[in-house]
Amino acid sequence: MSRDRRLPCVRNPVLGGTVSSSGDHVFHIRDPAVFVHGGTSIYSVFYTRLRAVGRPTPEEWNDPVNWSIWAVHTKDFRQFSEPRRISPDGFASPSEVVVWR
Repeated sequence: MSRDRRLPCVRNPVLGGTVSSSGDHVFHIRDPAVFVHGGTSIYSVFYTRLRAVGRPTPEEWNDPVNWSIWAVHTKDFRQFSEPRRISPDGFASPSEVVVWR
């Protein structure tokens, strides 16, 4: 099997950045974690989003108001739900998802 494998049909909602609807901020995305919903083919992808104007400055990195955790849902890692914010400002790196009962 070739090591130079490409998956052009799979869209990655986590890597890279997206521009805000107003065009004044770039959202830098990192630290993905995936939760598999037992008995279904639904996956929740949680990630950290850093809001910055262009490339983040040290001040933007260090200001908690710029950090938050978001989620998308998918069945096939090709199509995703609209991103949904799941934390207030100041939260980052969702890591492992814990189910509390």
